[in-house]
Amino acid sequence: MMNRVYIPYRLACFALLLIWLAPDLWGQKTEYEYDAAGNRILRKVIHLRGDDTAEGGRTKSAVTEYDVPGEAMAVSYEDWLGERKVLIFPNPTQGMMRIEFQEYGDLKDVRLLLYDIQGRLLRQINNVEHSNTLDLSQYPAGMYILQMMEGNGKNEWKIVKE
Repeated sequence: MMNRVYIPYRLACFALLLIWLAPDLWGQKTEYEYDAAGNRILRKVIHLRGDDTAEGGRTKSAVTEYDVPGEAMAVSYEDWLGERKVLIFPNPTQGMMRIEFQEYGDLKDVRLLLYDIQGRLLRQINNVEHSNTLDLSQYPAGMYILQMMEGNGKNEWKIVKE
């Protein structure tokens, strides 16, 4: 006689649900894009930061990796400055970075400050637009701090220049 092991139905359903929800529980989600022939043209890995949730349950910050076949991995940071959604990419950078504010409105109080790792102010931008380019090509490879300020709100990001 053969011994059979039966898994209770509810336990099996719970295990499948856990596997299905695992990326969200671990704070990571992967999305793929394909061309018409079925070739993968983009893999986007989104690392959610569950401890940084804004009001209304939306994610306050996320790191997105863009893996395009044949190209280097690019990383985009998504965060919030007050009620404004901000995208910063690519990081690491070869020299040129983009800083985009997704929420339209008056940006007259927003300032961008770039510091080196020793805390010296290298660049300050007071006239911030909805889409900004920051050129780091004149600076040596290393780590920098990008600080955004609006009123009493302040966020900082580590920027790596290769």
